[in-house]
Amino acid sequence: MSKFCVFCGRPPVDKNREHIIPQWLIKHTGRGKMPMVKVMEPDGTLKPKISYMNFTMPACESCNEEFSDLEGKVKPILLNILADKPVTAREISLFLDWLDKVRLGLRLSRVYLQDGLHQEPPHTFIKDRVGLTDRMLIIEKIKPQPDVRLAFPDTNTQYFKSAAGSFQFIIDNYVFTNASAHFMVSSKLGFPYGTHIETVDAPNIAIDDIVPGKKRARGPVFGNFGPSSDRILIYQPIFKPFISTDYKLYDNDYVKSHCIDFANGLGGIFYQRGKTNEVKYLNPDDKTVLSPAETTRDFKTILRGAYEVQAEMLAHAPKYNTSDARFNDYNNKLFQVMNWELQKTIAAHR
Repeated sequence: MSKFCVFCGRPPVDKNREHIIPQWLIKHTGRGKMPMVKVMEPDGTLKPKISYMNFTMPACESCNEEFSDLEGKVKPILLNILADKPVTAREISLFLDWLDKVRLGLRLSRVYLQDGLHQEPPHTFIKDRVGLTDRMLIIEKIKPQPDVRLAFPDTNTQYFKSAAGSFQFIIDNYVFTNASAHFMVSSKLGFPYGTHIETVDAPNIAIDDIVPGKKRARGPVFGNFGPSSDRILIYQPIFKPFISTDYKLYDNDYVKSHCIDFANGLGGIFYQRGKTNEVKYLNPDDKTVLSPAETTRDFKTILRGAYEVQAEMLAHAPKYNTSDARFNDYNNKLFQVMNWELQKTIAAHR
């Protein structure tokens, strides 16, 4: 497979290298020389080959510079989160942009480094997905584990390598479980939402019947993942792809008063914390501390949550409905195989 820029997908111009995990974070967690990427050998086995510090992907120089600005803005935000210091809703939104970037970068690296010799080049890249779909973030805090200060344990599943709709990112004793998809949380947050989504021209999706929202937030927002004393849930509706075509649906006081940037389709930050099912809204410049109580659940249970989120995302993924019936059948059966793998993994973590 020929080289591609991890950001735009084209052959790299003025070739540069992008660290999927930023160097400052690797140094912060002391994982620089630790092996973290396994590469497929000719005999089909996966062996540790690449350290965190050498974990890079090809990139255009201009693309790399564009996203280095995001890295610079997010570094103090993440450090404040890890230090239990307050952050604003605007800063949380930037942090979610960064998680989009890392999640897609990890997916592309898995395809390129592990399966690249056996697959066509990917169809979606970082620029295609950052800040364009609804987002959710589960924040948990575990007892400090020196050997697990930087990890993304659920990124070897077939679902992740295929879609990368969610992932779990462990930094120090914080566990961030992040997910993103069209209209994933919009309906429960009172925003307009699509009632029918399907894949008609892979990898593009068709969305029909966008309907007005109920103009109020209510829980549960995402599957069965509810609030608890040791968990904070963050939600953000994103409607940038639809603001021009469905402007009238969004042009109302409720949506406008619950946005960080209405003109660019960037919804605001909603959250749940504590045991109540109430969904609260954080004004753009309001501050909060994203520090849940340290969980009493064991590490294995925390890891299981990542696979449960992937299974929920897969269950609601757009089904294939192209003009090629055999293509549809093949890909929809792959969904069944992915679900079988996830359910088996979930059971192993009980």
